[in-house]
Amino acid sequence: SLDKNDKATKFFNKALKATENYKAQAIITAMLGKISFEKSNYEEAEALLKNALSIDKNCCKAWSFYIDLCRAVKNFKEVESVCEEALRYCKDDPYVYSKIGTSYISSGDYEKALGVFKAAKQYAPTNPANSANLALAYAGLGNEKEAMAEFEDAKLLKYARCDETVELI
Repeated sequence: SLDKNDKATKFFNKALKATENYKAQAIITAMLGKISFEKSNYEEAEALLKNALSIDKNCCKAWSFYIDLCRAVKNFKEVESVCEEALRYCKDDPYVYSKIGTSYISSGDYEKALGVFKAAKQYAPTNPANSANLALAYAGLGNEKEAMAEFEDAKLLKYARCDETVELI
């Protein structure tokens, strides 16, 4: 009996063989990379994600998964380099900005995180996670007034993890 990752892998491999569309190939290959990452097969995940990006440098899903992989297994300098490259190709993808900002927060660079989260909010102003992330960045910089204002925005936008966010502020 196959588990859900094995079933998904089988499905994605069939889909990959069936399509000639390079954008679809990149997304499918990125999904295969994500599955390998979830199975802790990091070398295979990295190879698949790099392959997805060689197929389509503008595949933001692949960049996002690659950032996750780098955060899990590489030093922050490498993560920062991947994040900067991702921004060159995914300038209007708020999810990529969120991943990058979270990486900056993890490293304690709240100033860079703030800039990235502001950009994410610019592209997706009604996404409550963007307001919550801004609240964390402002809090990290010691700006409680702005942090609470963004937190209130997140609550108004129905951010599901408000209790966790307020504990961090």
